[in-house]
Amino acid sequence: MRAISPAKPESPAPLVGLRIGTHVLLGALGFALVSALGHVLMALVMAGVTVGLLVYVRRTALAALVTAGKATA
Repeated sequence: MRAISPAKPESPAPLVGLRIGTHVLLGALGFALVSALGHVLMALVMAGVTVGLLVYVRRTALAALVTAGKATA
C-alpha cells in the first residue's frame, strides 16, 4: 500500500487578493473602512471565509481519497 503524501500548503495570495478587493470595492461604493469597529468586523468576516474555505477543501480532499479507496470515512 502506498503512503499518502502530505498536502502542500496553499498560497495565501487568493485570500490577500480577496481582502484587498473587498477594501477597493467598499471604497468605490463609499463605504471605506476607517473605524476600528469596521476593521474588526471585516476581520471576522474574513476569518469566517477562511474557515469556510478550509472546511470545503478538507471535505473535497477526503471525498476524493474515499472515492479512490485510499481512505475510509
